[in-house]
Amino acid sequence: MSDVYKNNSVVLTNNSQTTIYTVPTANADIVPKQKPVQALVSSIRACNKSGGALTLTLVNTDASLGADVTVLSALSIAANTAVEILDKTLVLENSDILKATASATGMDIIVSVLEIT
Repeated sequence: MSDVYKNNSVVLTNNSQTTIYTVPTANADIVPKQKPVQALVSSIRACNKSGGALTLTLVNTDASLGADVTVLSALSIAANTAVEILDKTLVLENSDILKATASATGMDIIVSVLEIT
């Protein structure tokens, strides 16, 4: 078992859904083999750099379910404010994708993850 700490950052430049983090997909055909991964998301920090309030929506594209599951829906974040989204660890599994959508440009997001294989 191997533990790797990572962070992924994204600058949301429009109001389109944007991938923040993708859990690595198991693949036995590559060298070295990619084993299945669980990702423990310990922090999702969002910063609204714009001059007005923005809303933030987060979804997890759950690979085992084959659907988007809403993590956070239309949270209003005041201008020039940073907020911590999580108060507990979020567990993602093999091939899951964490995505964000802001109501307009001006949102930065940092995700801190522990990947366990």
